[in-house]
Order: sequence, then C-alpha cells, then structure tokens
Amino acid sequence: MALKSENPPDLNPDLKIELGNCQTTGIGSVPFEDPDTAIKLILDRCDIPYWPQLKGESMYDQFSFPLPWESDVISFYEDILEEKKERFTYPKRLFRGLYRFADLVDEKLDVIKGQIIGPITLGYYLKDDQGKALILDENWKEIIVMALRAEAGWQELFLRSLAKEVIIFLDEPFLSISGTPQFTISPKECDSMLREVLSGFDCIKGIHCCGNTDWEQILSLPINIVSFDAYAYGKNFAAYKKDIRKFIDCGGMVAWGITPSTQEIESENTETLSKKLLGLMENTCPPESSMVTPSCGLSSLSHKQAKRAMEITQDISDFLKSRFS
Repeated sequence: MALKSENPPDLNPDLKIELGNCQTTGIGSVPFEDPDTAIKLILDRCDIPYWPQLKGESMYDQFSFPLPWESDVISFYEDILEEKKERFTYPKRLFRGLYRFADLVDEKLDVIKGQIIGPITLGYYLKDDQGKALILDENWKEIIVMALRAEAGWQELFLRSLAKEVIIFLDEPFLSISGTPQFTISPKECDSMLREVLSGFDCIKGIHCCGNTDWEQILSLPINIVSFDAYAYGKNFAAYKKDIRKFIDCGGMVAWGITPSTQEIESENTETLSKKLLGLMENTCPPESSMVTPSCGLSSLSHKQAKRAMEITQDISDFLKSRFS
C-alpha cells in the first residue's frame, strides 16, 4: 500500500482543547465478556470513548490474523501491492467489542479512540519453529510492519464512520525492554519500524507504553500523543523535561496513566492520585496539553475494580478541570 507522509496531522486549537484539558480515555482491554456492559461503562466514564478489547480477546491474536503463515507469502505481498482491503478487514470473531461498539453508536461521536498492537511488541512476541522472535528475521520484520500498517489504515477508515475525529494508539509494552540485553534490535531499526506503521494512518496518532523506556526516542516520533504508566514511571518520564517541552511546543500531548490498573487500585483514591499527578505535571506538562487515563488496560482487574478505576480516573479529571478552569 502507498506510503503516507510520516508527519502527524497538525491539531487545530479547537481540537486540541477538545482532546486536552485533562480529558479522559482508556487504553483498550477490559475484564468484561459482555460487550454491552463494557461499552456502557466506557460511554458513561470517558470523555473520549474507545472500543473495548473484551475478556478472552488477545491483542496478539487480534492483530496477527493477516500474517502469511506457511506458503501464503506471495499472496500476502500481492494483496499489499493491490491494496486488497479484504485481507486486512478485522474478523468479527476476534473484534466483538469493536463491532458491537459500532452497532450501539446511533449518532456520530465527536471523537473516538482506537488501538492496535505495535510492531516491536508483535515482532518479539511471535516466534518461529525454533523459538526465535520473528522480529529478528528480516523478511518477517518487513511482513509484520506491512501488515500492521495496512491494519491501522483499515481501522482508521472504520472509525471515521463512527466519529468526526479519530485517535489510534500503537500499544507497545515491549518497548519497556529497550536498552536491555533482551532488546536485540538497534534503536535505528526500532525507530524505522514504528515510523513505517505510523505512516499507514492519517488520524491523530499516539503510542502507549506501560513500562519505562527511552522516552527521548518516543517523543521524537511523528505522533500527537504519548501515553504511559504515570503511576509507576511518572518520575522517570518527567526526567526528560527538555524532550517533553519540545514535544509539547510542537503540539504534542501527554496522556498521564495515573490510575493504577493493578491491585494497587484498592489502596488509592481520587485525592492521593490527584496529588501525585499534580506533582508530576508541575513544570513538565500544562493541563491544556494533558489527558488522564488508567495506567494500562484493565483486563487484570475484577469487574468491581475496573469500574472503580474508571470512576477514579473521571473524578481526577473533574478535579483538575475545576482547578485549572
């Protein structure tokens, strides 16, 4: 498929106000099997709704579906060159949350958030018959990038039928091993793979990493939003103050994952987390360039805990909005 510009779209002032100013959204996964329960909660508790990855839906299975296993490589490349969207159309059996969300939206939303697995994470997760990560094979590395770029483009078109504005995050938990012996590709290769996939869609672009990573590299990518686990790694991120300031000055935004998506949610509340977030934001990122989210997906929580996490996230947002209005 044709390579698109790597530059992210400029956010006009009105849109940035709509997305920033401590608006809430979520990362993707939820602990609910029933899509209606998940979607109702998302619509009730998120300023910027997102389609849910339901319990039992693995993002690895969801986004590896078009990969050319065994003797399918030639047809894969033909489908890429001929821009055959059929190959990259999301199967309903793997994306119940997405398709049910579309069924339930009776009028066009102002904005919607989607998500797709990133190439680094998928490339390290998938293994060949010898147990070697596919990202270490040059042919497979190219195939993974091309597949995800096409899938991201398909998702953007689908979501544009549901909302006036679309956000898509690349979910990249494996970026947390950057700089360790396990991370065996070079920073240049990593950067190239991320940029290639990001070039496949033209909407508002973000990257989510739920661990610590090389934030200087992430903040230099052609993205509009950087999303991360601010609860556990806020101080690590804030140490990149110069890079964050440059990112924000260029129109970027920070999605602060301040509400823990782990069992620590039981020992936290709106007051403790708001205080923690205010300390991280001070001299780092202004409220108009900030979003508020859980630290990661909510799939490891109970139903009750997930609801609590989303309620606290919205309460933090409301507190900050009133404080800075």
